[in-house]
Amino acid sequence: MSHSLGHGGGERQLALTALGLDRSRFEPHAGYCEEGFWADRLRQAGVPLFHMGPRSLIGLSAVREARRLRACIRQNGIRIVQTFDYTMNVLSIPAARSVRGVITISSQRCHMDLIPPRYRWINRIAHGISSGIVVNSEALRRHLTEEYGIGSRKIFTCYNGVDTAVFHPAPRPALPGLEAASLVIGTVCVLRPEKNLPLLLEAFNAVARSASDVRLLIIGSGPEEPALRALAATLGVAEKCVFHPSTPDVARILPAIDIFVLPSLTEG
Repeated sequence: MSHSLGHGGGERQLALTALGLDRSRFEPHAGYCEEGFWADRLRQAGVPLFHMGPRSLIGLSAVREARRLRACIRQNGIRIVQTFDYTMNVLSIPAARSVRGVITISSQRCHMDLIPPRYRWINRIAHGISSGIVVNSEALRRHLTEEYGIGSRKIFTCYNGVDTAVFHPAPRPALPGLEAASLVIGTVCVLRPEKNLPLLLEAFNAVARSASDVRLLIIGSGPEEPALRALAATLGVAEKCVFHPSTPDVARILPAIDIFVLPSLTEG
């Protein structure tokens, strides 16, 4: 279960997990609140989807959706429920845990400070009642054990894997705006505040002053896009910046970048 089936690391991991499971042993289902480009891929692969639509994670609508989820779990004989973000920890873990015989696995893929305070304590409770907690780095394991007192024996580090059959060196793809570029600097991410992309634009501005044929490629969508475009215009580098929307086909576009930059303030 994930809040969205669109762009984002957890969303990608959910989709690849569901698509990669051995169908002779497992029947994957996917639950979500917001649809995205992974939904079509999952449908094409025959993965049943369950949509949840609460107005908040702690109101009456959340209770209604939790009841629907419990009914779905019972109806489909689901035995394991794994969540991939804090919203589903809060909404789905308590509901799934209340069904007899269901194993629940929560997830922590970001620093707790990124979770809104009113949901942080419920997220902590969800971890407490889960059979296990998946993190994607040892730093997050230490974060949960040292700062939140969660026993390390129930935390499992599962690193984000790289499929080298998909991600490998390849010729630069033809993208609008990069035709005359001798060097492309870029990044791939959801355009959120914690990604710290204004710093990347400011650094690129310093480089672009002495290199007319260098370009900046930002691959991703998100709430910060209008502000980033405005900053590029203010700095006078808008014509050298290419914004490409989020895509499930990152592997095809990634070779367009010569120097990859990750200026995030925090990462899981």
